[in-house]
Amino acid sequence: LFGITYDQVLYQSENLKFHRQLGSKLLMDGNAFSCFCTPETVEKKRAQSKEDKKVYRYDGRCKNLSDDEVIGNENPFLIRIKKPSEAIKFTDLIKGDMKFEPNDIDDFVILKVDKTPTYNFACAIDDMLSNISVIIRADNNLTNTPKQELIRKHLGYTDKVEYAHLPIISNDDDTPSVKWLLEEGFLPSAIINYLILIGNKTPTEIFTLKDAKEWFDIKNISKAPSQFKMEKLRALNREHIKLLDPLELSKFIGYSSRDIGALAKVYLEEASTINEIKV
Repeated sequence: LFGITYDQVLYQSENLKFHRQLGSKLLMDGNAFSCFCTPETVEKKRAQSKEDKKVYRYDGRCKNLSDDEVIGNENPFLIRIKKPSEAIKFTDLIKGDMKFEPNDIDDFVILKVDKTPTYNFACAIDDMLSNISVIIRADNNLTNTPKQELIRKHLGYTDKVEYAHLPIISNDDDTPSVKWLLEEGFLPSAIINYLILIGNKTPTEIFTLKDAKEWFDIKNISKAPSQFKMEKLRALNREHIKLLDPLELSKFIGYSSRDIGALAKVYLEEASTINEIKV
């Protein structure tokens, strides 16, 4: 619908055997350990931390168990990776150089009791298996990046992975979904135009996805959050409707006539969406 295509669909569940195999490798190499702590133990620790107004962190009680203590323990266990011993550094294409100290990361879980992977472990492994070179995601995932870097480092993965953490789009009210915008009569080309425009340096205000491919550079995106403004999107949508061929516009409103399409453009002085033209 938006002219964005993909080359491959990947289901994480198809990589489950690799998640488990590489989890076992981390255990054998001493970079991860079995944790027998129960949910009750964790919840008790969390409650104490809230009273002290501190963020809960795993206390490492299972990290130094002997082989006999591990083998002889018949209780269910999950697997935690050992926290880093030195700072983890990487360069973000938008934010620049980033650095996370060892104490910023705890001994986090990589495989649950049922041996299914956690989010960070699955993502890190899948990106390795797919030879991903650039990861673009939301700013609120920034704290996940050092964890995924640590996983790949412990596994000896040396291929360079670049990151771009996009700032959030804020709104005084609830930011509408793309689905809602389409249902309200906003054109895909206008939505793309607006999403690329906000928080970005562009050579012109009105453009198509094809135009943007010629000059877009992710490094030009603002580091600060962007403000979603419905009135601005309405203005852009009006301009994109004007750019439509009359016959194409008539099809949007349920007809197949150049004359009706040309007539519909007259109403753009009052209307800014396809739905408003229909009314």
